[in-house]
Amino acid sequence: MQNTIKNLVAIGSLVFLFCADNVVAQQNTAISDDGKFYGRLDGGVIVPNDTSYSISGSVTNANLTATGTVSGEIKSKTGYAIGGALGYQLNNNFAVEAQISHVQFELDSASVDVAGTLTSGGSNLAVNVNTDIDLEGDVSALTGMFNLFARLPLANNLTPYVGAGLGFVNWEINIDSISQGGTTLTVNGQDDDTDLAANLIAGLEYPVTDQIWLGGRYTYSWTDTGTEISEDVTANIFQASAKFRF
Repeated sequence: MQNTIKNLVAIGSLVFLFCADNVVAQQNTAISDDGKFYGRLDGGVIVPNDTSYSISGSVTNANLTATGTVSGEIKSKTGYAIGGALGYQLNNNFAVEAQISHVQFELDSASVDVAGTLTSGGSNLAVNVNTDIDLEGDVSALTGMFNLFARLPLANNLTPYVGAGLGFVNWEINIDSISQGGTTLTVNGQDDDTDLAANLIAGLEYPVTDQIWLGGRYTYSWTDTGTEISEDVTANIFQASAKFRF
């Protein structure tokens, strides 16, 4: 995960510097964004990365108690990601914006590297080593971010851009049940919190009119949700976007 973040930061930094070096060269772009407010709508999918966990002893969370030594990776299904932003184009090459987004995805399974016992509501589920347990539940999150973008308008008005943002995420996880080997443990547990969030963004947009721009973007999302038993949650977000200048 750390190597992925370092690579993304390095790529973003190089493109950002390249944009800065070309500010003067791009002043003849046909459509100018200088001094323009805009609104943007985004919609697409979120692909969560696997999240490592490790439990030793007895830990209780979301109405679920894990006893013994249990470790592995939690896997989630592809979900949806929608959002909107209000931004200001400082000039042809730089923009700032405030963004709000909502994501939701379902839990899928968890690998188990070593054995342990899960308990909820007085019932137990013994999990075997080197197997997967099925998870029923979902994760939802509302994120508020402040983003800074560097843009490189090309001669045909096609505009690639990179950006980075910092903000907060309010998340909620619901665990309905856990199953293994035909045995199901009913959990009906819930947990929520608010944590620091950050993202790296790369995208492409094109004006269909002077006021409307369409495009697509990729976002690498990081949330500071790590605890003593699990690492931070990261995800890849792919979205189509529509920007309206005013």
